Parts: sequence; C-alpha cells; structure tokens
Amino acid sequence: TIGTARMIGLGATMRNMAIDAELRRIGELLAKQSIPVAPLKGTPLARQLFGSVSARQCGDIDMLVPERHWEVAY
Repeated sequence: TIGTARMIGLGATMRNMAIDAELRRIGELLAKQSIPVAPLKGTPLARQLFGSVSARQCGDIDMLVPERHWEVAY
C-alpha cells in the first residue's frame, strides 16, 4: 500500500540522514588532525546528483584516506 511504501521511504531517509551525520562527524575529526579525506558514493553522491540524501539508499560509509594516515584514521 501507499502507507507501507511511504514508511519504507521514511525509514531509508532516516537511515541515510544518520549515515550522513556520521560521515560528517568522522570527516571533522580527521580534519582536526590535518588528515585529508574524500567521501565516496553514498550520501555525498546523492546530494550532488539528486539534491537530497534520500534520493538513493545508502548502507555504509566509504572514504578515501591517504595511506600514510591509515593508522591514525583507523
């Protein structure tokens, strides 16, 4: 039903918002240590391509970190 589809969409949006908040939190922590990071796919891609984090379903956080910073970033 429409109600079920709406609830599924709302759940996906809420999950993506939580993932996006965590991505930002991690990025800020790494930036404070002068560690460059580049987010991949996920909520940044959804925002850039579709204007909203709810435009595609995301399941994890993917970030590129220079190899020399892996130990600290991990």
